[in-house]
Amino acid sequence: MSIRHAANLNAGKWLDVEVRLPPELDESPEKNTKVKIKITTVPPASATSTTLPYHNVSQLQVVNDLCSHLQSACHPCIGFCVDDQGQLRGAYNAQRAIKYTNQNISLEDILRSRPNHLGFQDRYHLAITLTATLLQLSHTSWLRETLSKDDVLFLRAKQGSAPATEQVDIKHPYLSHEHSSEQGGLQPTSMLNDNFRIAILGVILLEIYERRSLDYPTTTTSPSGPQDQFSIMARCLNAQKYWQEHHDQVSKGFSHAIKFCLKCLMDPGADLKDQDFARTVEQEVLIPLEDEMATCFNIP
Repeated sequence: MSIRHAANLNAGKWLDVEVRLPPELDESPEKNTKVKIKITTVPPASATSTTLPYHNVSQLQVVNDLCSHLQSACHPCIGFCVDDQGQLRGAYNAQRAIKYTNQNISLEDILRSRPNHLGFQDRYHLAITLTATLLQLSHTSWLRETLSKDDVLFLRAKQGSAPATEQVDIKHPYLSHEHSSEQGGLQPTSMLNDNFRIAILGVILLEIYERRSLDYPTTTTSPSGPQDQFSIMARCLNAQKYWQEHHDQVSKGFSHAIKFCLKCLMDPGADLKDQDFARTVEQEVLIPLEDEMATCFNIP
């Protein structure tokens, strides 16, 4: 997840932040239901790995004000740790060798001009990541209205790619969210029902599988502008038409997930805050994609 501070809008600098959990929490997902958030920004050049102090968490200060640490960060990549008491500690220099792209590339850019960047396995990784993102962040301030292809950014370059033919790392997408410092806090602004959110997910899954954008120019919205129900309906109906003509060419897992999402458009009672319904979305969308990827690529 990426956040750009207003002061840095013209500087093109991003702050890369990692938060590490104790091993016992990281290996026990049933005891840790909180969403893991990674706030990422692009440093000017690839950093070198350094010795990290998170193995001795007691040496780090308890963090009571995260914002002040982010504003006064002295490294392009800083790290925090959660100790065994659940306290956030930090910060430390977390620089590592990651190659970043020369420019921010969105999912819309990929679908319209770089479809060859979406390999077959990459499409599964991306579809699974975006589905999990919607399930985890749909009713938080980190996700505006619906998932937007302009807000899904690829900041990392694929390892081994030549500068002249730079390939993005599809397995590590970031969700961008703009927040004005003049606001009192992160407040959800969307009034859309979840049936629209899920239907748009279905449209994006179909586009990812087909490696092309299905939007008409008149239905593509600005990253900063709200999406109204009419534009969403237009996108979904266009995707429905395409789906009816090409569904027999789509894999079983993707087909099952896309069909469920598009059907949700006509279900105004869809509510991702309802745990039972959210579990249904997981079973009908996320699990079929995960199972098919595991089968296709022999992933245990």
